[in-house]
Amino acid sequence: MGLFSKIREVRQKKKTSGLKGSAGLPSPSIGPPTYRPTSPEPSSQPTPEATPLPRSDFEPWTRAYEILQTREPELIEDYKKHLGSLGSLQRDGATDADLSTPRSVESIVKQLLDDQEKKQWRVSLLGKELLTSGTSKNKAMLRGFNSIGNIQVYWDIYKKTYLRSSHQQRYQDLMEPLAKLYSHIIEYQALTICHLSRAQLSRAWQNVAGWNDWDGKAAKIIDLSRHCSSYIPPLKAEEIRQNRDSQLQEMQESRTILNEIQMVLEAESKQTRRNYEDQKEQDLLQDFTADYKDYKDFNPARVQGTFLSRALVDERRLSTNISTSTICYFFFKDGDERRMYTTNALCAILYQLFTHDPASGLIGHALPSHKNYGKSLAQNFSKLWRILMDSTDSPDTGEIVCVLDALDECSKDGRKQLIDKLKEFYCRPSRTTNPLSKLKFLITSRPYDDLEESFKGFSDTTAYLRFDGDEKSAQISKEVNLVINAKVDEIARDFEEGDRRKISEQLKSMEHRTYLWLHLTFNIIEQSPSEYGRRCDVEALLSDLPSEVSQAYEKILGRSKNQIHTETLLQIVLAAARPLTLDEANTALTLALQKQRFISYTELKSNLWSPKVFKSIVRNLCSLFISVYNSKLSFIH
Repeated sequence: MGLFSKIREVRQKKKTSGLKGSAGLPSPSIGPPTYRPTSPEPSSQPTPEATPLPRSDFEPWTRAYEILQTREPELIEDYKKHLGSLGSLQRDGATDADLSTPRSVESIVKQLLDDQEKKQWRVSLLGKELLTSGTSKNKAMLRGFNSIGNIQVYWDIYKKTYLRSSHQQRYQDLMEPLAKLYSHIIEYQALTICHLSRAQLSRAWQNVAGWNDWDGKAAKIIDLSRHCSSYIPPLKAEEIRQNRDSQLQEMQESRTILNEIQMVLEAESKQTRRNYEDQKEQDLLQDFTADYKDYKDFNPARVQGTFLSRALVDERRLSTNISTSTICYFFFKDGDERRMYTTNALCAILYQLFTHDPASGLIGHALPSHKNYGKSLAQNFSKLWRILMDSTDSPDTGEIVCVLDALDECSKDGRKQLIDKLKEFYCRPSRTTNPLSKLKFLITSRPYDDLEESFKGFSDTTAYLRFDGDEKSAQISKEVNLVINAKVDEIARDFEEGDRRKISEQLKSMEHRTYLWLHLTFNIIEQSPSEYGRRCDVEALLSDLPSEVSQAYEKILGRSKNQIHTETLLQIVLAAARPLTLDEANTALTLALQKQRFISYTELKSNLWSPKVFKSIVRNLCSLFISVYNSKLSFIH
């Protein structure tokens, strides 16, 4: 439902319900008493300084202001100072206003209380509710304001009905008592304005005892209202009371409608803001998105457990507490533009961190920077690192483990940036006093000299482990032998037991056997099982294969039935800045093999391999060199 439809529904509901009469509402505490045609009390006689003005257009509020100026000159002076000290009121012209009309006071008090929004004040004047969370004195002030508001409504109705009619002369005796009543109302309002103002001025009137006796001042106004009511005949007083109750009820109804409309507007505003924030979050995640899972799983054919980083992630070996730990990872790959920069890694890590628990609100640490930098934030290493640090320091964050695999395949400049930040993070003073940080890194790399040297300067809070293949060659050979036994039993299951053992022994006799060399050899047999159905066929293959991996590659390439296609496809994959999709490789290979240029896209399209068979074409041409995973081509090593 749209916003205006909701507002229309609220208004229609109130309109059709109608006024139910004043019986259902609490009656105002102030009502006119029984008619007593008495003369004014001695205390209500005007002083010489407050002699009634002899004019026919007598205005009670103007006269009340004159009376108050005579009675409380210091309060009026301080009131003017307070208005002059409020810049917002000066700009709005409120300093030129006086207290001779209720609307002036209403405007001034409203602006003063708007300025006190942090204290959660709201004022009620002429039916507007006044709430506060202040002291008991403030609560007494507010109670008085509510009572005074009802009194103002009552006498406003009387003034409009009788003092501006042809019967005005009959009520001239009421003018001066009514002006005195209004003067006390203005005094109450002026005290409220000065009390609520932020400006700390002299306030000499505060030294007068009882200046903040709000209950007493409200009671005085009630007594004066009752005295004024004694000038009105009972029937007229009842009519005014009924009119007042009706107006108060209408005001209550209107306020209820306005409150409901405000609730609808606020709900719409919150939803709009939430939608806007959701869109901003989606835009940020879109800029940070990465195929980090594909990067990890790009070579599923590897023996399970040999790929250390992948095994640690997949088998959840890094979580100290599965309910509070977040594992983020990134696998670098030299030659792939999407996987060779530290900004790629940080974007992937932040993406995983933000989406692991969306309710945590960690994405809020990145939104301001994304607003300032837009899409370029994804290439801003320092800002991305700062966001990671801020997210880590958040109380909503549990343990974060970041796995960075193959750091040696990261770009040289980016690698230095990352190592410098890691050193700064691990060597900062707080780490020595509190080494148990929520953020941990696991980094793998080939043991190049420059990388080893870079990590030597780290503090004792880090650990460096080197797995030297040369030192473990005997152990690796034993493990390779176990794989040989298992694979021979699998591919030569129809051979005699003695034949399988002889094949195994021949494979184990190879001096430089590795997992990769073994993978290449078994793939040859698995691709053409009919050619290797006898032990002598397998032995001939093994005796013909070089022991070096590079020589094995050359030998295998030489056996290709379509060397031009194979060589061209390998060159295309090698030259690509990122892994090509099957469709892209299909198009590139078709263009590369075409001797004459295609005259149109239609002609090119007609010469492509069918998408249904092109994956098999790739496997037949280069399956020992190229892996196809998730419809993307990459070298197996």
